[in-house]
Amino acid sequence: MNPKMQLALKSFKAGLRGFPLLKPLANYAKNERGRRLQKYGLLFEDIIIEEDAVVKALSRLPAAEVADRERRLFRAFDLNMKKKELPEEMRDYDPYRSYLGELIEAAEEEQFEREVL
Repeated sequence: MNPKMQLALKSFKAGLRGFPLLKPLANYAKNERGRRLQKYGLLFEDIIIEEDAVVKALSRLPAAEVADRERRLFRAFDLNMKKKELPEEMRDYDPYRSYLGELIEAAEEEQFEREVL
């Protein structure tokens, strides 16, 4: 997970400490987002906005992982256009599995170092 997302998550969790009633709502939102991703066979990192660091991280992915990502995105667009969903037996996976997070962090660190120098 990139530093911006970690900071946002940390501040969100800190805000939840003062509001214990919001924690179930946050868990519900995360679970609902996961179910929506599973309907189309996507992973959370498939829908990240492609900023400079993300584009650089995508260029460093192995060819097999890039092909898998493109296949998931194409399948999601196809299912959406046909107003269909992925069959239930294909939805048994973790939509929050990370395949890009470490590469995004490395790209952001490099970008920060360039800005500092």
